[in-house]
Amino acid sequence: MDIIDKKLDKINDVLEPSKSHLFVGGDLVASGKNPKEVKDYIKNTYNAPSKDIKSYLITLKINKTSNDLLIINCVEMTITPKLIIKSTEDDGFQTFVYTINDLKKYGFKMSHIKKIIKAIKTESISFERNSIPISELLKK
Repeated sequence: MDIIDKKLDKINDVLEPSKSHLFVGGDLVASGKNPKEVKDYIKNTYNAPSKDIKSYLITLKINKTSNDLLIINCVEMTITPKLIIKSTEDDGFQTFVYTINDLKKYGFKMSHIKKIIKAIKTESISFERNSIPISELLKK
């Protein structure tokens, strides 16, 4: 097993690529097979906030045939007091990509997810580009 396969295997220790993950306030609050499952979980088990709060839906995709080996999508969403999760016009989203070299150099850590969330929350990244190399975010 080469170094890239080992790095890819370690991703599962942080977040499962086959699932959707919802973060609130930097904490993982739900994971599911798809966004609908996450929304259902929140609707049935999450304590309703007193006002709208921001959440971040994270999905990961590993693509061994592409130069962008790991692709992370982060969608900012609003959770309402009625536990409806929806996108509003002030919610942002962005795709972050790891090349083979990025994965070798940085690996994949939960701190990367928190930096992604912070960058979207503070709008300290470009939302006009299709994707952002993770190295660009981690160097900030």
